[in-house]
Amino acid sequence: MFDIDIAGMCEIEGGKPSYRLAFEPVANVFDEYRRGEPAPVTEDTERSRAIDLGDAPKRPTWCKVRLCYSHDAPRGVWLTVTDDGPGFANEKDIYTLFGSTAKRRDPRVAGRFNMGEKQLIAVARKAIVCSGRVSVSFERGERSIQHHRIPYGETTVSALMPWSTIDMDTTRTWLKLLRAPTGLRYFIDDEEYGNNHSDLRVEVLLPTIDLVDGVLKERKRRTFVEVFTPAPDTKPMLYELGIPICELSDFGFPKSLDVQQKIPLPTSRDQVTTAYLYRLIGSVLQEAAADGHSLLSDAEEGAPFIKGALEWVHDARALAATVNDIYGEAAVRVSGDSTANARAVASGAPLISGREFGPETRRRMGEFSILRTARDVYGDPAPPAVRTAMGTNVCPACRRPY
Repeated sequence: MFDIDIAGMCEIEGGKPSYRLAFEPVANVFDEYRRGEPAPVTEDTERSRAIDLGDAPKRPTWCKVRLCYSHDAPRGVWLTVTDDGPGFANEKDIYTLFGSTAKRRDPRVAGRFNMGEKQLIAVARKAIVCSGRVSVSFERGERSIQHHRIPYGETTVSALMPWSTIDMDTTRTWLKLLRAPTGLRYFIDDEEYGNNHSDLRVEVLLPTIDLVDGVLKERKRRTFVEVFTPAPDTKPMLYELGIPICELSDFGFPKSLDVQQKIPLPTSRDQVTTAYLYRLIGSVLQEAAADGHSLLSDAEEGAPFIKGALEWVHDARALAATVNDIYGEAAVRVSGDSTANARAVASGAPLISGREFGPETRRRMGEFSILRTARDVYGDPAPPAVRTAMGTNVCPACRRPY
C-alpha cells in the first residue's frame, strides 16, 4: 500500500542528535528485561486490567554497548548493542516499520512505535542485525537476509553511523546517563554502569498510552516515579523508563524524575506537553510531602514550574508544607490593603504576589489559611459593628448599614 523512500527517511532522521538514535536499540533491551518482570504492586484505584502477554519471555541479563571510530572507508562510528536475550520474536520486526507489537499492550515498557532501530539503520552507512537464526544486512538502501542452522547465542545490532569523533564522545556521555532496570547489567565499552539509585519513590496517577480496542489511546494509570538528584555537571531530566526525554532545568525543577510507564510522546521521543509536566511535578510534590520528604527550598522561589504544578497539589497539608519550603512560614501574600503590605515589609515578612499561583491554588490557600494575605496578618482589626434585628451590619459612627 505504501513505499518507503530510505533517502527521504534519512533526511528526516539524520538531523536528530546522535545519542537519540543510539538510545533506541538500548531501550529495546531494557524493554525485553522488563517484559519478563512481574507487574509491580500498586494501589491503582481503577484496578488496571491484567496485562496478558502469554508466557513470560526469557529475559536478557546484560546489555553491552560499544562505540568505535572506523578510519576505513566509509568512515564513521560503529555502534554495537549486544544482549543475551531471546532477540526478535519475528524476523520481520527487524525491517518492518510500525509492525504490531505486544509492547503496545504493556504500559510498563517504552516500546510502541516499532520504528526506533529502523530510524538508526536508515541513517547508517551500513548495518547488520543478528538475532535467533537470522542475520539481516543493510547497505545502499538494500537488505540481505540470511538464515542459519545454528542460532546466535546473542542478539546484536551493529551500525556504521556517519558520526565524527565528537559525535561519538557526546553519544557515549549521554549513554552513561541511562538508568538500566535493577537486575540488568549495563556496559559501555566494557565499563559497567548502574545509575538506578533513587532518593525517593512515589506512586502517582498519570496519563499513559495503552492499546485499547485495537488502537493506541491515552488513559490514566497509577505508576511509580523515581526521584533522584542529578549527577554532578548534569541537569535535572525527565526520564521514561530509564531513557532521558527532556531537561527539567528550563522549568526550574531541581530533581530528575523517572516515570515507570509509557509517557505520551511523539515519535521523536524528546518532548512532552507542558500540561503533563505540571501534573507530574505537582503529583510528585504532593506524594513526597505526604511522606514527609521535602524536595524544594527557597532556591525555587519564582521558578516557572510553581504556578502550574501547585494546581495539582490538592492535599492541604502537602500544599502548606510545599509553600513553606519555598517561601518560609513568615511569608504573606500581597493584599489590597497598602498599609498592611507596608507593615509586612517593615516586619521583614516576605511579600508574595498572588499572581505567582493559579486560581485553584489561591482558592485552597484561602480555604485552608495557607500563605495568608498581609491584611489577614498585619491589617487593622475591624471596628466593632452594630447588628440590627434583621442581621444587617451597621457602622457604629454613621449608623448606615453595610
